[in-house]
Amino acid sequence: MVSLVGLIACATGPQLPPNLAGQSAIVLGFTTSSAMPYEGGTLYTGFTLDTLDGTAITPLSRYEYLLVAPGVHQLEGTCYWRLRGNLRFEDDILERGSLVLTTQPDVVYTIQSDIDEYKNQCRLNVVERAISAH
Repeated sequence: MVSLVGLIACATGPQLPPNLAGQSAIVLGFTTSSAMPYEGGTLYTGFTLDTLDGTAITPLSRYEYLLVAPGVHQLEGTCYWRLRGNLRFEDDILERGSLVLTTQPDVVYTIQSDIDEYKNQCRLNVVERAISAH
């Protein structure tokens, strides 16, 4: 069973349930380089997850999470580079990104992305954090 939960953005990230009940949580976290000034605007980079195990899902973006059964999962999505400024609004969508992730019960997996300034490489990283089962 897979469930998607949308959350309001806040500085501390998503508010996960206190007990994952044996499931795993996949969270899209901050980009490893957060929004930064760039050429008179603000540059946002990141990753949007839209396919889980070969099936399209409602796109998952920063501050949202997905509960999944423990096991091997194929995550796919799109890396993005967005420049927002007074006179410039550029949306450059990069190539598809994918990651195979083996999840364990009661563990949160935060997916982070890092995109270089030339917009030609997106790296996905995973940070794991166990949640004690109550």
